Amino acid sequence: MNTTNSKGSPTTAKQQRGNITDNRARPRADGTRIKAGKLRICTFEIFFQYLKNIFTFAYNFLSRMVVISKTAISDFSEFHNDSAEPLLEWYRKTKKNNWSNFNELKDTFPATDYVGNDLYVFNIKGNKYRLIARIFFSIRTVFIRFIGTHKEYDEVNLGNL
Repeated sequence: MNTTNSKGSPTTAKQQRGNITDNRARPRADGTRIKAGKLRICTFEIFFQYLKNIFTFAYNFLSRMVVISKTAISDFSEFHNDSAEPLLEWYRKTKKNNWSNFNELKDTFPATDYVGNDLYVFNIKGNKYRLIARIFFSIRTVFIRFIGTHKEYDEVNLGNL
């Protein structure tokens, strides 16, 4: 089948299928026309924006603290109902941060104390409850070691945590 384009020159089968490689205008979904070369540039811009979004999401997802274990919060909250919301707030704030040292931790939780051996004490619900966690900043990991009332905290042997 011998066909010609708008300029009267013969077209190839590839051009007839829609793979336009010359500078003819190609219709877009919104009714406007775009040249094939510009279409390639737009496609690459969209592709690179897509890649940027993927890498941004991965960076944000991977640069957060890992909290082990949330079940300790759930278990404690079953017996102390008024602690559930403050503990979940602590959990959410901890998960979304990426602390690299104690000073950055203090920016988020100013009342936090370091008690040695990578253990940190958090005051929960206005010092009514205490949470002790072992934090390894280099691997962004928080291990919950103890959750209890202020009175129970006074009886804890930190060497056993």
